[in-house]
Amino acid sequence: MRYDQLIAICHIYRDEIDSIVEVGTWNGDRAIQMIQATGAKSYVGYDLFEDATDETDAEESNVKAHFSQDEVGQKIAEACPDVDVRLIKGNTRETLHGQKIEADLAFVDGGHSEKTILGDYNAVKGSKILVLDDVYEGRPGGAGFLVDDDFMVLPKKDPVKDGGFVRMAVRKPYAPPIRLQVKTRNVSSNETIQANIRRNLERDLPDVEVVGRHCEPAVIAAGGPSLDPEAIRGHSHIFCVKSSHDKLIEAGVIPWGCVLLDPRAHVADFVASPHKDVRYFVASMCDPTTFDALDGHKVWRYHAIVGAGEEKILSPGKLLIAGGCSAATRAISLAHALGFREFHLHGFDLCYRDGSEGNALNAEKIRVSIRDREIHQDPQGEYLTDLEKMAQAQEFKHLFKTENDFCIHGEGILSALQPPKNTLTLDRYA
Repeated sequence: MRYDQLIAICHIYRDEIDSIVEVGTWNGDRAIQMIQATGAKSYVGYDLFEDATDETDAEESNVKAHFSQDEVGQKIAEACPDVDVRLIKGNTRETLHGQKIEADLAFVDGGHSEKTILGDYNAVKGSKILVLDDVYEGRPGGAGFLVDDDFMVLPKKDPVKDGGFVRMAVRKPYAPPIRLQVKTRNVSSNETIQANIRRNLERDLPDVEVVGRHCEPAVIAAGGPSLDPEAIRGHSHIFCVKSSHDKLIEAGVIPWGCVLLDPRAHVADFVASPHKDVRYFVASMCDPTTFDALDGHKVWRYHAIVGAGEEKILSPGKLLIAGGCSAATRAISLAHALGFREFHLHGFDLCYRDGSEGNALNAEKIRVSIRDREIHQDPQGEYLTDLEKMAQAQEFKHLFKTENDFCIHGEGILSALQPPKNTLTLDRYA
């Protein structure tokens, strides 16, 4: 759908968006998506809501059902409880036209008559990021008359019942395809992470310590769909993560180590059947239930830097493992502390394949392309991925500049990003 492009823009520019204005709130679903994608603190929505009539529907070419202001407001408030939400009911010719609104993001998707569209646009055109819906192709009407060289018409289009297509347009320079940059946030609150660390410091467990550099290669198995246990069978030092743990063990490939990072309680489910020969390297920020699930097995505790105030709790001199928003990328940093400098990476697709949704069923999907080893948001891109995977890809761009050796096995985004100067061949380990 064309709306996917709007949400992708919200993700890309989330650090620039604190306020959103939407003309045409309708049932509130799009408002919730935009707020959650940006983390915006304020939202103002304009709509006729229950004041819509057959006459206004005809004048504005509206075919959608009507929702009341109260039910939409409650819906948005429940989904986004910490956001200042204001809904303004009425015809925008009376409630909006003539105003000069400067929001961080303005999305115009209200009435379809030229008079209404022009007035809506003039009211919000001072906003930083401006997106227009209802740019028609192959039929008259819509917002196409506003689109000039200052706008880019986005490529995704949806069919219109009576013929033709409808697209969106975004005012430059906030238009894909662009270089994609992602800033990550912890999946749990700072308070939760700090509470986990305090509880797990009470456990009688050894902490990870630095090992001198050696010549052994590390094989790190992430959970991407290309992971093939047979390709790594026989290697001595295999590191897995929660999503590859069971797959490898069920195939008879026993990892040397398993790296766990996620502070949420569901991680315990991934290691509900631990193996006696696996060394479990568990971040002190992990939920205590993860440690409980591994009771009686080989467990080492490590301390991850995640910017959640962990330095307030950990005593000076503690070894801190930096780098990596996922356990798979953090495993490289941990293995580096254990003396490894050569890394074979398996299952690091960083994209979905063959309709696979992986473990991120609710992640917002986007499409990207790789050009000159740079990531670009591209609605027609080769790779279907999500923002969490793109954050990992950005981390690898920095890792590839280090003196470590990386060999990427399989295809996907990470393989396309890998610079030739760091490529190893399997002949080295024949």
